Amino acid sequence: MDYFKKVNLKKSLGFLTVFFIVLGLIFSILSFEFGWFRIAPAQAAITLVNCGTAVKVLSGNLASIGVPTGIQNNDILVTFLHSRDNIDSTMPGDWTAAVSGNGNTTNRLEAWCKRTTGTESAPTITHTSGNSSIAKICAFRGVVESGDPFDVVGSVQSNAGTPINTTAIITSTDEAVILHLSGSQDNNNWG
Repeated sequence: MDYFKKVNLKKSLGFLTVFFIVLGLIFSILSFEFGWFRIAPAQAAITLVNCGTAVKVLSGNLASIGVPTGIQNNDILVTFLHSRDNIDSTMPGDWTAAVSGNGNTTNRLEAWCKRTTGTESAPTITHTSGNSSIAKICAFRGVVESGDPFDVVGSVQSNAGTPINTTAIITSTDEAVILHLSGSQDNNNWG
């Protein structure tokens, strides 16, 4: 009699073990299928695609700034402008101002961005009169696919000499890229 009780107990324990293993597998499959537990997809690293040809002027508008080659839909284009004056410049309406400011009376830095569809025409920066200016467009890939591409935006500040010191930037998103822009007048003594 004791023998049959031990066999039945072993069969019951074996059945329960198999039952809970199968139940666990079913729960796991359903959890992932219906999103009860979701593993975040790996985000592509942000990369520099390319930069277009810079445009320099002694005064006035900067026409036909070179669009980077190799751009694709959802790449982020960033246009940088450094001018030797304090004139507020503008770009076409589909560009968004990211940052602008004066470093001093003869240095201004401005940047704009836009999400591209993969096809772009060379834009013009409107810079009425003023002094010499230079602008360039660079493309970045792997940036968030909607919304503002900038996690945090710093401010333009004055700086002289070496090394260049800047205010700390603390991002609120993991894997963010810090894009540092700087401009300088000619005839500096940086070496």
